[in-house]
Amino acid sequence: MLLLRFDEQPRASRVQTFFAIENPDELLELGQIIGAADRIRLLHQQSYHEMMSEIRWTEEEEKSSRDGLGIATLELSATDRAFFTSFETDLCLT
Repeated sequence: MLLLRFDEQPRASRVQTFFAIENPDELLELGQIIGAADRIRLLHQQSYHEMMSEIRWTEEEEKSSRDGLGIATLELSATDRAFFTSFETDLCLT
């Protein structure tokens, strides 16, 4: 189990620990963990608003703020971008 493998590392060395995950079962487990974390972030109102506040919706906004995540870096298709943008201001997933 991937989380147990991580937990077996000495606590003092955790900051320095690097895992290269190549095992298909561990990759699947990691994907499930990330997916669960993403669901929580989308469905928890405060986390959702924090996430959306980090996104820079236009190139101008990205340049002026010089922080956050530019929407273009997500490499979304036109359809996916339109869908994602529809959630820019309203929490529609709860």
